[in-house]
Amino acid sequence: FWSDNPYGIPVVRKTDWVPEWLVPHRQRIRTERELGTGALHFFLDDYRFEPVWKSPESPVDRIRLIGGALSPDFSLYVDYPWSVALWNTYRNRYLGARWQSLGLNVIPTVSWADEPSYEFCFCGIEPSNIVAISTVGCNRQEEARTLFARGFEVMLKRLKPELVLVHGEKAPISLEQHVPVKWFPPYWK
Repeated sequence: FWSDNPYGIPVVRKTDWVPEWLVPHRQRIRTERELGTGALHFFLDDYRFEPVWKSPESPVDRIRLIGGALSPDFSLYVDYPWSVALWNTYRNRYLGARWQSLGLNVIPTVSWADEPSYEFCFCGIEPSNIVAISTVGCNRQEEARTLFARGFEVMLKRLKPELVLVHGEKAPISLEQHVPVKWFPPYWK
């Protein structure tokens, strides 16, 4: 797939498609909402969706039925080796680009760890795109709040998103002051 960066991270093309609802990967769909208007998300522990990396075509029919997908949110942690965080960013964008190549609606999920991760974690996303993030866990400790806020500011400068889809609850900063936001509560809410 096409890449615009020195790491070879594939580009998830710009979209104007916005889902009305989200459902976690492998969760049964129990909704009154219209199928075809939602998105499959991967804001889960990595082991729950690791099989998607090994078999990228496995969720395609489900993604079509639901309406689209957010690219898989492989974890980036501060204590991960740089190479693992880079690999997880690559896998996120590769699956997003692959599913787009099959005609599916895909919104890139963006995550970051600390400042060194900024070098690659925003690669592979066309500017002015719609992006998805999660706020789950970002309020647990002061360090997590600080890392979230700093990374969010850098994301805004580099990607200039038109809209940010937010999975989770309260963020450590007021996101709406910076960019249009569409909130999606976590599954347990």
